[in-house]
Amino acid sequence: MLAGGPIFLLGSAFYYALYRELRAVRESDTPWDPNVRLWITGGVSFSALGVLLFLNPLVHYVAALYLVRRFRNPALPGPTPEHE
Repeated sequence: MLAGGPIFLLGSAFYYALYRELRAVRESDTPWDPNVRLWITGGVSFSALGVLLFLNPLVHYVAALYLVRRFRNPALPGPTPEHE
C-alpha cells in the first residue's frame, strides 16, 4: 500500500508529460496529428484497468481469510490425484 502514492504520482507525471508532448507534436509541422483525448483518456483507462484487474488489494484479504479458515478446519480433504 505504501508504494501506491509514488506510483500514482509517477503515473500522473507521465500522463501530464505525454499530454505536453502530444500538444507539441500537434502544433509542429509533422504529418502525424495525434488525438490528444484518445491517447490520454485511453492511457489512463488502460492503466486503471490494469490496476483493478491485476493489483486488486482485496484479493489478498480474501486469500488470507480462506487460508485461515482452511487451516482451522484440518478435517477437509487435501489435494489428491482424484481432486486435481
